Amino acid sequence: EQECVLTLTGHELTIWRVLQMANGTIVTGSADKTIRVYSPDGTYLRTLTGHKDCVRDLAAESAVELLSCANDATIRKWNVDTGESLEVYFGHKHYIYSLVASGGLMVSGGEDRAVRVWTGKESEEITLPVQSVWAVARLPNGDIVTGTNDGVVRVFSADPDRQADQATLASFQDDIANFGKADEQEIGGVKVSDLPGPEALYEPGRSDGQTKMVREGAKVVCYSWSAANGEWNKIGDVMGAQAAPGKTIYNGKEYDFVFSVDIEDGKPPLKLPYNRGDDPWLAAQQFIHRNFLSQQFLEQVANFIITNSKDDSSTPPVTGAVDPFTGGARYIPGGGAASGAGVNGTDPFTGGTRYVPGSGPPTQGSGMSTTDPFTGGTRYVPNGTPAASPSNLFPQTSYLRFDQGNLQPIQDKLIELNQRQPDNVSQDDLLAVVKLGNLGAAADSAALTTLRRLLNWPPEVVFPVLDVTRLALRNSAINDSLCAEPQGAELMSVLENHLSSTGLPTNQMLALRVTCNMMSHPRGEALVISKRHFLLAAVRQLATSKANKTLQIALATLLLNLSVAVLRVNDVLCQHEVVASLSLVLPWLPEPEAVLRGLVALGTLLQHSGSLHSEVTPETLERLRTCQTAASDPTQAKVANCARQILNLLKLQ
Repeated sequence: EQECVLTLTGHELTIWRVLQMANGTIVTGSADKTIRVYSPDGTYLRTLTGHKDCVRDLAAESAVELLSCANDATIRKWNVDTGESLEVYFGHKHYIYSLVASGGLMVSGGEDRAVRVWTGKESEEITLPVQSVWAVARLPNGDIVTGTNDGVVRVFSADPDRQADQATLASFQDDIANFGKADEQEIGGVKVSDLPGPEALYEPGRSDGQTKMVREGAKVVCYSWSAANGEWNKIGDVMGAQAAPGKTIYNGKEYDFVFSVDIEDGKPPLKLPYNRGDDPWLAAQQFIHRNFLSQQFLEQVANFIITNSKDDSSTPPVTGAVDPFTGGARYIPGGGAASGAGVNGTDPFTGGTRYVPGSGPPTQGSGMSTTDPFTGGTRYVPNGTPAASPSNLFPQTSYLRFDQGNLQPIQDKLIELNQRQPDNVSQDDLLAVVKLGNLGAAADSAALTTLRRLLNWPPEVVFPVLDVTRLALRNSAINDSLCAEPQGAELMSVLENHLSSTGLPTNQMLALRVTCNMMSHPRGEALVISKRHFLLAAVRQLATSKANKTLQIALATLLLNLSVAVLRVNDVLCQHEVVASLSLVLPWLPEPEAVLRGLVALGTLLQHSGSLHSEVTPETLERLRTCQTAASDPTQAKVANCARQILNLLKLQ
């Protein structure tokens, strides 16, 4: 049986690394940008400060000298006995993830595609055909080992006897040369950078003869599934083709348009090819047959093609999955384009010259025609779960998310703020980040790297970056990338900073919305659930600090989502904590829509278990009795209805 013998406390955010020095001293590195030093018995000794961003790794150079690397692209040397900063090493261009020191050499790897080998303050760079070097190590014989985001372990040696043959070395150099180019190449209308790596071959095929394209370094290889042998068999390399100007290649044929159509959230968009001069009704019918869709969509698909294939120089052809909420032209069966209008019918993005984060309806759907029982708008419902009827508002069984957004003014604000930053990024990189916010956007690795960098902007200018992140997390692949470890812990560290009591109200509201949208897909859902205790504490603190309308609605929505989550994972203790949090928060919420969401969350949990009824405070009961008589508008009528249902559940009227 394992027993906890020591607990070290003091860090404010995620701890990335723990190391014990030769003399027994314990050092810890954290996302709070500090390194803490403890005696062998756990007594706190001192804090080492100097890094400007998350501390990612630690390495001992001697009994008292410590090396640290961080997201600020620097390595620092410290004397742990005195706390003195001895050296700062510059060379990496991006986050540094891993560090090792032995035999008089220091080796580091990070997000800039490079491993650096240091002798003193001088370093040599080893470039790799990957984006991220997650881990580095040195073997007893002096060889360097790297672990990278492509799932490959590579060994580098200074000993000619252990080095690879010339053919392997030449192939490695070709992979490096082609790495950047591969991101821009397309095969059959699909970007090579969007294709899965060799790890996709671990998933069995669905039927005999199914084919799958896999990216292997700079090459794309086609595999076929053998049901008899239960394995993927390599067919050969896939060769791309260059489309004529203005054309897009799809399935080996050139088209004037290849539209992306989102049929179901979380699933890859379907491709709808079309050439000018073709019969749009025939093209629509072929699309329906090819994808086994309902015939009821024929008219909508045909009208979509007609509308978006007009030869109008002022409206460029749609070749990607365009967000219907931002005024684009993407076809979504069963739903129309949402207006994006703000309060009083005025679009805060296009009706004026100022970008206002948080304007417009608080929660919108994914474009599917599922009615939100709270606001009458559209609501995201995973797996097609039917929405609750207005007469019975709980239990809630699905998560809500925030979909409202217009990317153009967000882009304009990002460009404006980027120009003021000392470490600004190129406009092309910035535009690639904005594209992540479109529904159906691919998980472009370079753009995601830039997004993670922008999330570390100063609090007073980071709000449009948080807004793009909120929109991007609606996409399954992007959600997986941002919420998987270690990126997930990094993202939560950013959100935790903004959700602190000293955070700016706009950033607090956006951080809550980002958290709600993380729950759209399983990876983000798991990350939020793992942080539920912190999030509940943050919501309790924010609710009692005179939150404005948008902040109230955001925190109430998160409480509603957490009430669904703790039932899904059957965490009884946390169910009690959520009810206790709701009891504390509800008396502080004057905004009717926020009150409604809080009441639905409370009713969902109280209906699940009678043991939770004792958590309801007298103040909350008084609020319920007050709410049951308020019915001056449709939202307040639902509040009154919900309050009566809860009081009836508690057998208190």
